[in-house]
Amino acid sequence: MAIKKSLHAVMPENVTTAKGTSIRWLLGPRDDMPNFYMRVLEVAPKGEISLHSHPWEHEVFVLEGNGALTGENGELPLTKEEIVYVPADEKHGFRNTGNEAFRFICVIPKS
Repeated sequence: MAIKKSLHAVMPENVTTAKGTSIRWLLGPRDDMPNFYMRVLEVAPKGEISLHSHPWEHEVFVLEGNGALTGENGELPLTKEEIVYVPADEKHGFRNTGNEAFRFICVIPKS
């Protein structure tokens, strides 16, 4: 059965392990998704998600704002309507490089 939601009907949750970051689980554990989870992360100006790694990949689509994917080899600038793939086990983070919210969709496999 199809699932339909509005982005603004999903309440943001504070990401306690990141600075100035919230997450909205658009399709997640509560929806009993079979293969993937979809979430929207919002990083406030001067906010960041510090370097970390995990055994699953990310597919990211930037909705708005300016930011960067950070890693052990530097930064990759990101802006509206750009995509980035982050492989499993690669150390990575995100930071807002602008003066407005940096929002992106992040799809991860169900693990």
